[in-house]
Amino acid sequence: MGIRERKARERENRRDVIRDAARTAFLEVGIQQCSMERIASTAEVAKGTLYLYYKNRDELILAILAEDFNKIVTKIEKIAARKIEADKKLHRCVDVFLQYTSENNIFYKELVRIGNEHSSAECCKADLPYMKEFAEIDSRIFTATLNIVQEGVDSGLFTVKTKIHQTVLDLMLATRGAMLLCQSSVLPQQYGKINCEQVVRNVTSLLIKGLMH
Repeated sequence: MGIRERKARERENRRDVIRDAARTAFLEVGIQQCSMERIASTAEVAKGTLYLYYKNRDELILAILAEDFNKIVTKIEKIAARKIEADKKLHRCVDVFLQYTSENNIFYKELVRIGNEHSSAECCKADLPYMKEFAEIDSRIFTATLNIVQEGVDSGLFTVKTKIHQTVLDLMLATRGAMLLCQSSVLPQQYGKINCEQVVRNVTSLLIKGLMH
């Protein structure tokens, strides 16, 4: 290994150490209460060194989420490759997301907040951190879902009346919209206290039943 490759690896290892330290610090004191100083202390690096790798708290949150969502999409791809019925695959894919949001709600809520604070145009800018990586993750999720729905159509389990790409897009938008809306604070008061997990499961069941008619 040459000097340049070794330095690149060392830099990436340092980035990983800081990201993991940030995750620990966020969970210990909460995201809004966690300062960059505390993160630097947890990572055992100087504050100036921390800023060489991550510009601010939001960039660290996005780094954590990118790592998490890469693991999620890998699980979804494994589900898509299993030898079970297509409807069960879709349910299990949603289960993966629900498990993550349940176990990592502190970070998922921050994803909702960051998304709400940036316009769609801003989120598409290449200079925003991790946007390209999130776009690639989203593409992999779309492809895995498309393969599942196509498998359901080929087996005669599903009936798709529009272009299959549009059907998959509708499925993803509906389930993701339910998840994001449940995590936001914009629900009308008459909804009262809702069980987000149950709402998403109900929406998923309705969508899958629609495919099976």
